[in-house]
Amino acid sequence: MNGRPDRPLVVKCTFDRWNKRILFASARNCSYELLRNKVEQCFSLYAAPYVIAYKDDDGEVTDITTDTDLTEAIQYFQAGSDDPPTSSAASILSGRSFGSRKITLRVHITVDYDGPSLSDTSSLASMEEYKGRSGSQLSFSFSSSSPPEIDDDSVT
Repeated sequence: MNGRPDRPLVVKCTFDRWNKRILFASARNCSYELLRNKVEQCFSLYAAPYVIAYKDDDGEVTDITTDTDLTEAIQYFQAGSDDPPTSSAASILSGRSFGSRKITLRVHITVDYDGPSLSDTSSLASMEEYKGRSGSQLSFSFSSSSPPEIDDDSVT
């Protein structure tokens, strides 16, 4: 992994309001495939297609799909950790880590959903269609009424 520093790498992953930290002893030891394997383990995404992406200071989202993309992301976040912040507010507001030898890479995990749109009501069956398909026209009543009492005179 040429172009990567021999410094600890912390990958902070966010997926659906869940946050996980993945640690690498050196940024040189982190490959795209290894990162994907660790993300799959952390969030149990073995069967789901997903994308790893990061957001830069301009708000631009960049997907990480290769080792080259990962190297660019590491270099981007490393550049921020090498420069001292101009103010404490700048260090808080920036997505980059400052003042430590480790590199913190903040990524977002997005799962690709291939199913029908959840807002697509045309694919849902109406109650009338459902009743017609069930083949049963029986109705159930869950009323709490008790059976009528038998008159003593009618028994004999």
